[in-house]
Amino acid sequence: MFEAQLLNYNSKVFSPWMARGGDNLVFSAEVIDKNLTSAFTIQLFEKNTETTGSGDPVAGGPTLDFTTAVSKTSSPAEGLKELVRYEFSFTATGASGDWVLFRMLAPVWYNAVKA
Repeated sequence: MFEAQLLNYNSKVFSPWMARGGDNLVFSAEVIDKNLTSAFTIQLFEKNTETTGSGDPVAGGPTLDFTTAVSKTSSPAEGLKELVRYEFSFTATGASGDWVLFRMLAPVWYNAVKA
């Protein structure tokens, strides 16, 4: 979805809103390099098009946590509203020199199959 973003300590950034491409999605991210003593997390937010504001975290939703390793992780989310976006954040417990270089991979959308 986008390449090589650098986020510094004690930051919280939202991605642009994306239109839902199905009822459910699996999202993935890869940490390219890091200097972390605090947790770097990616959380999924959602809202409907007529709703104002920054949206709400997906209920019981997926969060990717890159505290310990440079890795690629995927997490599913189900029953999404019309718009989704990511929140990228550090916990405030780390050192002021913390940073992370990461990329988001294209989400995989799918619909629930009803029997």
